[in-house]
Amino acid sequence: MRIQPNINLNLYGPCELSWRMRDLETGQLTFGRKCTGDIEFFPDQTLRGCLYDIPGTGAVEFEGARAPGPPVQDDLQHEWDDFVRQAYGR
Repeated sequence: MRIQPNINLNLYGPCELSWRMRDLETGQLTFGRKCTGDIEFFPDQTLRGCLYDIPGTGAVEFEGARAPGPPVQDDLQHEWDDFVRQAYGR
């Protein structure tokens, strides 16, 4: 998932997101403009969200809590970028 900050730059409240997926059985990659969702963060360190149009499933709702420790977005950037390299050989 890649979260787009909300327009108000508020830490709490709804944000749009994009998702990318690899089918572990077939290896098929799914990504693009239709791979969207939303997520909302709350002051008690919890979150709630939904991924839309998951192939074969439709919408998938989720909720959770922030795990302790440093942010991991930098560690996951290479996985996000690797989808395009794998799909198009670039």
